[in-house]
Amino acid sequence: MTTSSNFQDAGQCVASPNRISREIRPFSPPERYYQYVKYLALEPTPIPQQNIFHVFTFNMPKEECEKISKDGNADQTPSQANFYFNASLHVRLRVCLKEKVAPFSEEDWVLADGYWPQHIQIHINHQLRATKQKQHHGKHQPIEIGQLVRPGGNFLPILVPVHETFDKDAIPYVAVEVLETLSHNSIQALPNFDANSVTSPGQTQAIIDQRLGSLCNPDDEIMIVTSYLTINLADPFSLALWETPVRGKNCIHLECFDLETWLKTRPRKRPCTCGATKVSECNLCIGEPSLVDKWRCLLCRGDARPHKLYIDGFFVEVRKSLVERGLLHANDIKVRAKGIWTSSPARDPSSLHPQMAEETLSSSWSD
Repeated sequence: MTTSSNFQDAGQCVASPNRISREIRPFSPPERYYQYVKYLALEPTPIPQQNIFHVFTFNMPKEECEKISKDGNADQTPSQANFYFNASLHVRLRVCLKEKVAPFSEEDWVLADGYWPQHIQIHINHQLRATKQKQHHGKHQPIEIGQLVRPGGNFLPILVPVHETFDKDAIPYVAVEVLETLSHNSIQALPNFDANSVTSPGQTQAIIDQRLGSLCNPDDEIMIVTSYLTINLADPFSLALWETPVRGKNCIHLECFDLETWLKTRPRKRPCTCGATKVSECNLCIGEPSLVDKWRCLLCRGDARPHKLYIDGFFVEVRKSLVERGLLHANDIKVRAKGIWTSSPARDPSSLHPQMAEETLSSSWSD
């Protein structure tokens, strides 16, 4: 940690510009794009309040810098835009609070709320950047730094003066996030969705057997006697059987959700970005990619970014069996030891609350 000088005097708040695809094809149906935190160029690092600068460096390979989407003037609009393309990157910086000095995993980081300490000063390669505070933007928003990042080492001094007390003795952490934008087809072609990456049915069955064993442990003072686990088969959005059963790598629940439905329900900004007077008049606009921070698992609130999902081979086999037997509307299955399972009768549609599906879908816009 050192003091530093020679920075630009005036801080510039880099607003997040509208994002416009540079790959618009007028005669092809528009393909949806998604963005998410791909990796951290600077791992979460504590920046305790003090009156000298914390000084960091982070590395960006040349080939990664070449993928960073560029800002420019959009046709028919006076404002700047950021022109994304498939596999393009952009870079942002965030600060989050953690209650104590302890490892801050990437999976926990991407789910944490941002927070800008009062009077924080952030410099990136000798340029001062102002933060986007909650009182001016509705919430503490990340700052975009992609246009300032250069190949190789990047210089990042941060000053957090002693001016406020955080709840529960929390301290601020900083990280630099590299975000990737991918098309719908490219998401589905990720290596973790490849046929060779599907988990074996035995892996899930081993988890089930372990849980059944813990429920029937004779050493416990209170023994729960059960011979099966009940697992819901309905996707939480569509309330129908999933086509491609996935869940997050760190999810501890066995229930899955459908990959295609998960992608289609990711929220995004809605305004037209090509200059049409009304959104309904626009036939060209692909629209902005999905919002970056809307990848919380609906079942456990854990990390469910596209590259952190996997297809469960056990439930792939369950679906295949249900299709062969004409039982696509089964509610759940009761799984016993050694992979033996039976399906429950289909739920009476009249038993569903008429707003259930709508409310479940709506929750994806505020998760």
